[in-house]
Amino acid sequence: MRKIASIVASAASLILVACGGTDSPTPSGFDSCEAPASCAQGCLCAGGDSATCNSVCGLPGNPAGPGSPGTPTNPGNPGAPGNPGTPGSPGTPGGTGGAGGSGGGAPPPPPGTGGVGGAPPPGMGGGAGFYPAPDWPIGTPEEFGMNRQMLDAAAQYSANFGGLCTVVIREGKLVYEAYYNGTGPQDLHKSWSIAKSFVGTLVGIMLLRGEITSVEEKASDYIPSWKGTDKENITLRQLLNMTQGAQFEFLGDNVFSVTSANFTESSLNRPIVKPPGSTYEYSNMTVQTFEPIIKAATGLDAEQYAQQYLWGPMGFDSRTFWFRDPAGNPAIFMGVNVTCRDMARLGYLYMHNGQWNGQQIISPEWVHVSTHPDPASPNQAHNNYWWLNGYAPAQNSGQEAQPGVLFPGAPADLYMGLGFGQNFLDVVPSTQTIYVHMRPAPHEDFLGLILDIGNKLPEMLNDVKDLPHKEMWTSFFAHAG
Repeated sequence: MRKIASIVASAASLILVACGGTDSPTPSGFDSCEAPASCAQGCLCAGGDSATCNSVCGLPGNPAGPGSPGTPTNPGNPGAPGNPGTPGSPGTPGGTGGAGGSGGGAPPPPPGTGGVGGAPPPGMGGGAGFYPAPDWPIGTPEEFGMNRQMLDAAAQYSANFGGLCTVVIREGKLVYEAYYNGTGPQDLHKSWSIAKSFVGTLVGIMLLRGEITSVEEKASDYIPSWKGTDKENITLRQLLNMTQGAQFEFLGDNVFSVTSANFTESSLNRPIVKPPGSTYEYSNMTVQTFEPIIKAATGLDAEQYAQQYLWGPMGFDSRTFWFRDPAGNPAIFMGVNVTCRDMARLGYLYMHNGQWNGQQIISPEWVHVSTHPDPASPNQAHNNYWWLNGYAPAQNSGQEAQPGVLFPGAPADLYMGLGFGQNFLDVVPSTQTIYVHMRPAPHEDFLGLILDIGNKLPEMLNDVKDLPHKEMWTSFFAHAG
């Protein structure tokens, strides 16, 4: 508790650089704040101190307040929309638009629109009307009764162990973000195994579009080399719940597999040593098997398909890409490079039953299946490349059986995309909250890993057990409201 208290105290005393050109001392590990396009859109600071930024920009602390006044040649900005109503309640009125500038300014813009009340669609809840088009609407932790001090403490904890960002979305608004160790909102980061959750999503898109008809289809229908072998009857479902039965060695498959010259070839050539469907084994190579399946089913590689049917429609940064192996194959088990803000979009898609701003990207049924256990799987905490809290028996990515659920200190409805290095995309439907955290993996510097294996190996073992991630939940997020 003393350690937690000191982190909280240190985070609470942060003085951050404000937008608009006014500089203040920046604490160790943190960088400057960021104005998205103009101060009128609300400032985003490292540490989430939007009130300070808004003050310097001349905005009210609550982004749903009045619009900014016009200049002599430009009209004022319209007031931001009011908060959507909770189920069955009317929304709050929107802010008043700013006055037009004198001497040629345009007329005043209309006032902001109040939120709409009424019952939300299933699984969405009140406040579900916001979509980041093009970017997340800005809110504050206080607006939703969240404890900023706890979020600051989580960010400081992350910065201290080499993290890059912490982003929090509540009811469709960006209520908190912090960047540190040389990063900012526009930087792309390797997501490591959160990429697997993107693969599960692509499978859902292929189902909705009819490019595959069922997860009970045989993988060999798309992999001709498996025809007439002991792999012929392996189903897509067994690949998705990681019960393929192929030869598995933890370090070889999940750490040193990145040294292969051809990830896809390696994935297809593993011998079958256990009856398919009988044993859960978390394996990068099992996921990579979907690389040729996606190409055969759609005529596009995984990155091209994601750009056309997922990232593009959802407004991801156009620089988003999938890392490729030396043979040119997308490394689909680990390689999506994405901004921290855009990572939250994937969680928001699932929170909204697969719908994105009026377009159905994946079906509600696929969302439900992916965020609940497969009854046939020995690991009830993992399905369709999402990690599920609240279910047992549970195994972590290191094949360790858990005494109960994966994260006892977190909500039971939490589901997660998890990546090596304590990269995580956490979705909590009951509070309509998304947490994103990104950090380099311990073995990203491969030479450094070899030279410092004595220190790096314990770090990697803690990483596999998700200990820092669990600490962020137990000590900070669980108390943030």
